[in-house]
Amino acid sequence: MVKSLVNLALALGLLAATAVASPVASPQDSVPATAVLVPAEGIPIPDLVLYPPGYNKTEGDIEARGYAGTCRQCTLTNGGAGADLYCQCTNIAGNLRDSFYDLNRCIGNSNGNLAWWINGGFGGSCNSAKVGGTTLSANCRTTSGAVRSTSINLDVHLQNWDGAIGCDF
Repeated sequence: MVKSLVNLALALGLLAATAVASPVASPQDSVPATAVLVPAEGIPIPDLVLYPPGYNKTEGDIEARGYAGTCRQCTLTNGGAGADLYCQCTNIAGNLRDSFYDLNRCIGNSNGNLAWWINGGFGGSCNSAKVGGTTLSANCRTTSGAVRSTSINLDVHLQNWDGAIGCDF
């Protein structure tokens, strides 16, 4: 108990030492980019978990899982550079829920190859995209302008969070 109090006091001391000189911080205050806060040894750092819009955390804790095992009737709808994956996915209660996800948000074109990429926007340089099972295939341009046929396994990073599809990064 005493060790925990000492660690807490050290952590508070570190936080106080790195605080801005003004007595009350406001949202407009900025912290220099060089300031790094390091917690004292033994103080747990909570996990940061991001959930897709509409995720209802109150239903209970559940780990995200590959979408293929819990989603069905998946189709790809293309509109311009869009590539929306539509599926019916099972939520925590066991009910089916309609789910849409723009694959441009997590897949890009890396010199003619589909690749996992935050806000990759593959639809801007790939065409003829289609989904078969868990595989997304498309024809993508390389940096030299050639077109390459490529594919990617969607079940690697697409997850089902309580009936909502999203990427796990």
